[in-house]
Amino acid sequence: MTMRQEKHRAPVILRSSEDWPKWSSRIQSIAELHAVWQYCNPSTRKKDLPVDEEPIKPTVKSVRPSATGLIDLSTDDFTVLASLVSAYKATLAAQRSTQWALQSMQDLIRDSVACEHQHYIADAGSAWEQMVALAAAFQPPSLQQLQDDWDHLHVVGSVSSIQTYLGLWQALFAKCRRLDLVNTSQAEALFESLAVWQDPDSQ
Repeated sequence: MTMRQEKHRAPVILRSSEDWPKWSSRIQSIAELHAVWQYCNPSTRKKDLPVDEEPIKPTVKSVRPSATGLIDLSTDDFTVLASLVSAYKATLAAQRSTQWALQSMQDLIRDSVACEHQHYIADAGSAWEQMVALAAAFQPPSLQQLQDDWDHLHVVGSVSSIQTYLGLWQALFAKCRRLDLVNTSQAEALFESLAVWQDPDSQ
């Protein structure tokens, strides 16, 4: 299925965290179909993203450094140069295909995000940046992530200011609420948490 056909399928619109699993799965499937998921995966760190550098166009000097023109090449040199040119054209075509697919993915992501959430990706310059921003806003945290945040919160509580603690606590509470893991008010939960912060041995 082409990217154009995908765009005309019934879209999955990202409106809330509840839509994230189905929406992100569809985006990943389309990206994998066009061999560009490695460029879009929000779990990939920016420094680990693949880089497609434009191939260097071969010249007569690629096969004979001392050559100044085609007249300086032997028959064997011509054969080698023809092979290099063929490889260059294939690499360039593949790169342009990848660039087209990535631009199409960027358009597809933008078009499948609800209007009220477009601000999350307004400044994104690539499909990867879009996915990272949307994952931060909508991807439900895993239980392991919550545990890691909670452990970090206790460390911060023993060495940092109450303002720092509160900021991290509010972020953690919001994640728990998104997973329906809280059955108390924010004020009550904060009171219990502050008691732990003041007396870590009470856990």
